[in-house]
Amino acid sequence: MSRSYKKHPVIKLNGGSAKWAKTHANRLFRRGRSPRELRAGKSALHHRYTDPTDRHDCYIRWTRAEAETEWESEERVLRSGRPFTAQQVQLHSLYKTKARFMNHWEKDMRRK
Repeated sequence: MSRSYKKHPVIKLNGGSAKWAKTHANRLFRRGRSPRELRAGKSALHHRYTDPTDRHDCYIRWTRAEAETEWESEERVLRSGRPFTAQQVQLHSLYKTKARFMNHWEKDMRRK
């Protein structure tokens, strides 16, 4: 069984369901445009008026390099010998090894 990978690794967080947000954006477009514009046959005409990123509350882009940097910064905090809070070493408390953490990153950000 082969794995497929996302072309652009992002997580899209919606306040509600994505279908509702898409329907709402379409409703705004249809009610705001003149019938003459709608009959023009331009399939991408709505992109001028509704931005696809407006349908999501938040886009999270988390590259592999950023994930590795976060892990390494936590390692530096642990190795420093100074007192630290649980929030500073949150990744290390959830994932005991870097391999497990990177597997989590791939599961969330890279794999479909």
